Amino acid sequence: MIDFKIIAAISLNRVIGCRQRLPWHLPEELQWFRQTTLNQTLLMGRKTFDSMGKRPLPQRITYVLTHHKTGLQGVQEITSLDELPESLTTVWVCGGASIYELLLPKASELILSVIQCTIDGDAFFPPFESRFQQVAVLKRTDDFEVQKWVAKP
Repeated sequence: MIDFKIIAAISLNRVIGCRQRLPWHLPEELQWFRQTTLNQTLLMGRKTFDSMGKRPLPQRITYVLTHHKTGLQGVQEITSLDELPESLTTVWVCGGASIYELLLPKASELILSVIQCTIDGDAFFPPFESRFQQVAVLKRTDDFEVQKWVAKP
């Protein structure tokens, strides 16, 4: 059984995007994401993949969940979670909003970079507090705090 872990950067008001872009530029937070996901398997939606320049992230295996396979280069396109290989042990879910909503009930863990601001946006992280409990703060800066949440038993 695949262990789904969600990783996201969210504002204090749960914004994760605005016009298919990150509404902030925090190199230290991006470095945290890179360090955490390096040599891991990622799952994201097609719009999230497109927003990253339609290029796979280096040194990661990337699955793109999409309604229609279009032959994206350097990634594995899937139209259903059932298409993920059974041999996968851990998959990091990295957006967007509809993918987070779909996988939240299956996730064992959330790693949330909480950006210390409220901001306008059009994509939001779904409510999660009723299903998860915070167990640690992994990193704290003036701009963001990385929180680890685990699924409640």
